[in-house]
Amino acid sequence: MNLSNSIIRDIVDVQPERDKVHIRELNLTDTRILGRLFINWRENHVDQLIYNQKKTTYFQKAEQFRILKENFRVNGQYEDEDLAYIEFKRCEAIANLNKEKEGSLTEKIYAYPKYYFQKYVFDYVGRYATEPTLVLVNALVAVFLFGLIYYFTTVYFGDSGSIRTTLPDDLNHFQEFWNSIYYSAITFFTIGYGDYFPNGCLKPIAAFEGFSGVFLMSYFTVAFVRRILR
Repeated sequence: MNLSNSIIRDIVDVQPERDKVHIRELNLTDTRILGRLFINWRENHVDQLIYNQKKTTYFQKAEQFRILKENFRVNGQYEDEDLAYIEFKRCEAIANLNKEKEGSLTEKIYAYPKYYFQKYVFDYVGRYATEPTLVLVNALVAVFLFGLIYYFTTVYFGDSGSIRTTLPDDLNHFQEFWNSIYYSAITFFTIGYGDYFPNGCLKPIAAFEGFSGVFLMSYFTVAFVRRILR
């Protein structure tokens, strides 16, 4: 289905009431949608319709996903809009990677680390602020992983770094695993009761966890509010 270099002024409907529409490839390169395009993302596997294009660049694919995103927003297809937005950002990231690989030596060196860092932070963590639940899951995983670091460092490598306490000896139970998770949680959420504090090599790790907590909670707030406002 080739709609490239066209202007949709009225309605293009590929969602008939009775028969299924089987499309192998959809080309919206340089298309202007002034009217509306009705298509179902999941039933028609729209992402594959764009990725099946063999002659278009990732910049062109990204632009087509952006066009679909705006179209879905106008149609009130908000879940489809989010899915189109995710693919738009993914194609844009790959296109930028390919462009930097053709640039100077410095750009080539930082191209892949930059790409994978952004892919993890923006895509895997929260699907570009479209999945607040995924952000929460990553936050819980981060609390657990930092707790493991505190626990094993304190118990097995206490000379290089440990978690100290202001509590009396009879109330200090940090050697118990779940207290390490507790300390990780209050550090992640920047509560800081003061009953435990890091020492040695765990100081920068605790500081990094605090930053991670602020970032992920802000990320969650943006994704959650965005979803609620829909």
